[in-house]
Amino acid sequence: MTILQTIHQERMLIDEQDYEKAKPYRWTLTHKGRDSSYCITTSIKGKKVSYRKLILEIDKPIMYKNGNPRDLRRENILIFDTRKEFIDAMVKIHQEKAKEKAKEPRQNEPQTERNTKQRGKANAPKSSKYLGISLTKHGKWMAVICKHKKIYYLGLYLSEEAAAMAYDRKARELYGNDAKLNFPNIVTSEPEGTKKFIGTWLNRKKWQAAIRHDKICYYLGRYETQEEAALAYDKKALELYGEKAKLNFPIN
Repeated sequence: MTILQTIHQERMLIDEQDYEKAKPYRWTLTHKGRDSSYCITTSIKGKKVSYRKLILEIDKPIMYKNGNPRDLRRENILIFDTRKEFIDAMVKIHQEKAKEKAKEPRQNEPQTERNTKQRGKANAPKSSKYLGISLTKHGKWMAVICKHKKIYYLGLYLSEEAAAMAYDRKARELYGNDAKLNFPNIVTSEPEGTKKFIGTWLNRKKWQAAIRHDKICYYLGRYETQEEAALAYDKKALELYGEKAKLNFPIN
């Protein structure tokens, strides 16, 4: 393992066998579109080329096993043959996290005067495993983020994951490449100019999804969160349109 620095002195972990091949290029670390993951690229004859394709010679969707997109060692790269497999894997990760959260026993706090006062307040928020997220007395998840002593209130959400995604969106806006994210491997940005994902809408407190193909409209069901509805849309879009599908969650 060795360190590769970008032109802005950002540090990337790579394999020693790849260092000599990567060393001659000037690398830049940026966000790729609406994706919350980072993408390291260089310029060859005026065209941007990713480290993944040029050095690792991988032209398929990938995921970082340890969740760190700056760790580009080959042993940390998980390769998927299709976009559908990638999305299925992300859905599974969310489901496993939800199960783990449900199994976690409630932690006992020390019996201090401060803790006793906090428990006496009906509106005292409960903590979350995600950054910037807490549960209100009304059963909804609240997202907030701070910068330069200013607190940004990001709203209330039905699910913990949706609130965490809202946090990630604002974190990237405020901190750029230095943002600490809840989901470094998936898209959390909203499509530009709108508050909705493609093919989703809210109806009677449930998010619904649908897609049209060859003059046929496919209704995809009702979901608790907009992100779940957007994932259902992406699955059907890949089935109907293949590699030409326009997705809510584009792949690295």
